[in-house]
Amino acid sequence: MMHITVTRCLVALVVMIATISAPAHAGQIRTRTVDGVGRFYDSETGEAFVPRGSNYIRYGPVPGTCEDPVDRSHRTFDPDFYSPCAANAALRRMHADGFNVVRVFLDKLCIGDPEGDGLWGQYLKNLADFLWRAHQTHVFVLLVLDDLPGRDYQESYGMPSRIADVNRRYLTAAGLAAERRFWSDLINGLREIGAPLSQIFAYELVNEQYCVCSHPPLDGSDGFIDTPTGSYNLSLIEDRNRMLDENLVHFVNETRQAIREIDAQALVTIGFFPPQWPCGRPGATDVRVVRPAGVMVTSDADFLDLHLYPGCQVSVADFMGEFAIGDARGKPLLMGEFGAFKQSYPDISAAAQAMINWQVESCSYGFAGWLTWTWDDENDEPGSRLWREMSNCGWLNGVMAPRVRPDPCLAGGLVFPALPENLAHGKPVTASLSNQYLAEKAVDNCGATSWGAGDYPPHWIEVDLEAPSDIRWIRLLAGGTDGPTTHTIWGKTAEWVLAWDSICEGSNRWCQAWGTVGVLGFIVRAWLVRRPNRSDTSALGETRRRC
Repeated sequence: MMHITVTRCLVALVVMIATISAPAHAGQIRTRTVDGVGRFYDSETGEAFVPRGSNYIRYGPVPGTCEDPVDRSHRTFDPDFYSPCAANAALRRMHADGFNVVRVFLDKLCIGDPEGDGLWGQYLKNLADFLWRAHQTHVFVLLVLDDLPGRDYQESYGMPSRIADVNRRYLTAAGLAAERRFWSDLINGLREIGAPLSQIFAYELVNEQYCVCSHPPLDGSDGFIDTPTGSYNLSLIEDRNRMLDENLVHFVNETRQAIREIDAQALVTIGFFPPQWPCGRPGATDVRVVRPAGVMVTSDADFLDLHLYPGCQVSVADFMGEFAIGDARGKPLLMGEFGAFKQSYPDISAAAQAMINWQVESCSYGFAGWLTWTWDDENDEPGSRLWREMSNCGWLNGVMAPRVRPDPCLAGGLVFPALPENLAHGKPVTASLSNQYLAEKAVDNCGATSWGAGDYPPHWIEVDLEAPSDIRWIRLLAGGTDGPTTHTIWGKTAEWVLAWDSICEGSNRWCQAWGTVGVLGFIVRAWLVRRPNRSDTSALGETRRRC
């Protein structure tokens, strides 16, 4: 069976090679400023190059053959996991739909040699195979790293007493040396086995860069601290900010220099999620510190990768204000991750419209390329919370692909299937209790917000539809519990009658109940239950959890 699969893959590859003209080389792609805004272009033709594509990932258990076996991690090129045929099929489809860049992750747990120092030869061979397949399909590859492998790279950080955790990567000379060595080892290793380096669109040093204020020197330490860019007074907030900014710029510049010494035409970037400064903020639970402005303004990075996801109560303008890069637009901006969460957009039509509107809005802020998260539904990984390009047999791809929308800054005049009217949207609501979130949040047409009683069940919420209505279905998003939740829904015609029963398993799940006609309003009564077992005779009693 395995022999048949591989043979089919090879036959398809032969046909493809015979019918595709010589591809352009990624080494031709450069950056320039057009009317004060950074853009990509083809240096041979002078034409604009607009990166459009997706993140191609494979996520699964990491085996014992890797450096540090864990339950789940990126495994796209792992020797026990890599599928040349699946990669080939995805790249061919991307090319056919007009995409020109694919973003792939290097797995820190399996790229290191499990039996020695340096990088794993078989892992690099799989990566080289992917690059050759991308070369034949005119799709450039953006290589991205979350973190350095532990053995032989992170271990070389040492244990400085005043700098700890991920902060060692960006604030110590040993961290910078390990970074430079990793990328040099990677590029030299690929070159030695004949990989087409020209097909690499860019090297992304970090997927989403941050330091943490829960560890030294950002945990309230005082006194002076020595770093690769100088000494800083930790007692002064201005000095701490300057320490982070100057060291990150130095980290980018020095690592880019190491890469360009081997691959002289390489583009180098770094990724960020929306910034924050949580240190000392009351109630802050996320300890990650993100400050990209210095990299945008003063570093040698060729472009920046900013990750922005649409939501029903945020805009691109909101996020760009958080990035605080002001009018600095000299470097191209790539939106290396964007997509629609199913919780906010339960209908794929709404998801597509939101993504297109998001893409169009981002054009006015200098974005010059877009990569969706993610390409397909292969493997059960965190991205399953989002719609993907190939969801519903490629429906989303059918409206997002460049062959359908060649200009990403125009909506394209697409007509989406009409979404059913939400009869409850904005209607009067009352609830038994609203100590946590207001009852109106249950009917604001946004899956990211909700009503919360803030107390133990049972509780109820009532929606007044204000007129007789024919209800097609009622969809509930139950959250805040890790157990089975029973919702009884009462509809009011002449009198209140039990209309539906809906059981949601777990938290943040959509539950749907089919409708009836002539309903004036409805009440949802939420109950939490747990299943009985052989040793529990009281399992049908009240379960003390908050709604």
